[in-house]
Amino acid sequence: MSDEFCVRRVRPSDAAAVAAVFEAALRDTGAYHPEAAGSPADETLPADYVDAGGDFLGCVAPTGAATAADVDRPDALAVDDGVLVGTGALRPPAASVSEAVAGVDALAGRRLAEVKRLHVHPAFHRRGLGSRLLDAVVDRARANGFEALVLETTAGQTAALAFYASRGFEEATRTTVTPPSVGEPIELVFCWRQL
Repeated sequence: MSDEFCVRRVRPSDAAAVAAVFEAALRDTGAYHPEAAGSPADETLPADYVDAGGDFLGCVAPTGAATAADVDRPDALAVDDGVLVGTGALRPPAASVSEAVAGVDALAGRRLAEVKRLHVHPAFHRRGLGSRLLDAVVDRARANGFEALVLETTAGQTAALAFYASRGFEEATRTTVTPPSVGEPIELVFCWRQL
């Protein structure tokens, strides 16, 4: 992979670009629900992650990369040092995720980190950036003393599920929820892996 892409900690000034990557990635998979809670726009970045013992990382490409990749709104991805093309984060898991993986014996007594916000803008898919971001998240998790990773995704994100499986994640459980803000059932998939 080219060294033109740099993985670094997200800065507070990157918030709009983080939201743009999130929206583009989820729209691409049909999993974007603008009325649903859980957008990075609802978070204080990167403090909500770093202050909890985790981290929030961004993959930055040189200015002009978004235009070259034919991104619809290249200005939406602009950050101080280029364009944000992907994100990946970790923090201690939400209670709902901890509960979902509680039946996995291999996780008993382990210090868990939840993988969050692992998204690559669709114009930058198939360049190894998801792997690069996940590798950086794994490195940060180990450095921060975590012993295993857990995550939550949706069953409709089949490419994400295949990616996670190829990176050593195993499915723990599935559950269906109907968020009032969405109004339709969504099947959640919880996965895990040791570090």
